Amino acid sequence: MLSYDELGRPFDGGPAALYDALAKLLGLEVLADAEKWLAAELKTTKSVRDRADAERKALREVLANAADERAQHASRLLAKKAASLDELLALATGADDAQQQVVPALKALAALESPSLEDVSAVATRLRTASSAAASAPDDDHAMADHLESAVVEALGAAEALRAQAADALSQRESAWPPLAAQLAAWVPVEQQACALDDTVTTLTAAKKWMTDKVGMFRNRRLEPIAARARAIWSQLRQGSNVDLSDITLAGTANRRHAILDGSVDGEPTKALPVMNQGEQHALALALFLPRATAPGSPFRFVVLDDPIQAMDPSKIDGFVHALGDIARTHQVIVFSHDDRLASVIRETGFDARLIEVVRETASRISLPDNINPALRQVDDVFALINDDGLPDDIKRRAVPPLFRTALESAARQAYFTKQAKAGVARDVSETAWSTAKKTGARLALVVHGNSAADLTGWLDSKQERRRSLKIGNAGAHGAASPVDIDDARDLERTVKEVLALA
Repeated sequence: MLSYDELGRPFDGGPAALYDALAKLLGLEVLADAEKWLAAELKTTKSVRDRADAERKALREVLANAADERAQHASRLLAKKAASLDELLALATGADDAQQQVVPALKALAALESPSLEDVSAVATRLRTASSAAASAPDDDHAMADHLESAVVEALGAAEALRAQAADALSQRESAWPPLAAQLAAWVPVEQQACALDDTVTTLTAAKKWMTDKVGMFRNRRLEPIAARARAIWSQLRQGSNVDLSDITLAGTANRRHAILDGSVDGEPTKALPVMNQGEQHALALALFLPRATAPGSPFRFVVLDDPIQAMDPSKIDGFVHALGDIARTHQVIVFSHDDRLASVIRETGFDARLIEVVRETASRISLPDNINPALRQVDDVFALINDDGLPDDIKRRAVPPLFRTALESAARQAYFTKQAKAGVARDVSETAWSTAKKTGARLALVVHGNSAADLTGWLDSKQERRRSLKIGNAGAHGAASPVDIDDARDLERTVKEVLALA
């Protein structure tokens, strides 16, 4: 079923919406689902590699700015395309410290032990005592003790300062490296997972590309018969339009998907959709919908259209009826419409169709009477007014004669357009001729003789009721109406049926 709102929807949403509407008509949802699944799987799987690469980049930036030789070494390892994950993990966990010379040296210096001042003084005292006890000891032994006491004290100060500096440097290195080591250690399993999925990403990428290429080709092959039928229907619907339609194809994927409608305007090649007005777009939507709805593979043998002609001009309604007439040979066609122009065109073109009114009565009861010919309905209204005893005569004199004119013109219009349609005359030509004939007599001449300026005297005089009915209709239009009785109504009825029979 296609509603009026749905006619414009594929064009309101841009090229992607039209693409989706056409793709849906092809019945290839399984392929579309496969494309979506591949795209989702590739995105999910590739996200692991993307995360690993992003973290590697961030790690390299952080490590490059760190002074620690372990950070520098890790940065160099990360710069390699195929980084050694085992080596990086050993570096992060400290298993590789033996290869680093600075930290062990700093640890040794920080743990350096030196003698105390008391120990130095005791040694110097023993040296002097020994020197004094030995009469033969050289004099410079006392000087050696003095030198020992002063030089070692100075050395002890230097050693203590060196130990403190080593401890401070070691503390700084050990406080800066652990966070970096933790980041490095956390990255390694992410990279391991990414490496494990790299082959899968390659396979999914190739599969997605193959699917996109082949499905696009398959879609357009599936679209070809529908496009050909759509062009044929458009040729019927486009009456009065200078826009022709040629190729219809689907291109692109994801957010770049779009439908391409090639055509021409007055023979000049162009994209068809941008130059179409709303009525033409709705006609095009019908041209695209109907082939799929009536495809041999469709399980349905009917088509339901809801108010499809709102934006159509009379010529396109005529083409629409012809297109539905072709479809009605093999399918049941049901059209709902508030627009009486559709029923009028069906009558005027002589198509075999049943016209039914949906009437809501009191208490919301629904009745479905056949849609009566407008001219005959107006005749019935004349009889009803004349037979209404409660209606004042002056009201009847004013109300009844205009209905004579309306009934005659309705009958003349239907007969004229039916004759024109049978003769293969374009709808817009018939519309122009009809609108040019302003008077009732001219319009009757148009259907009787095919010329609004032709002399109608012979036809009017051949049967008395014809001239009488036209006289009453013209008098009412000019405000000079006289009383009308039941015999006049019967004359009108006969005349209207005679005019309808001219078709």
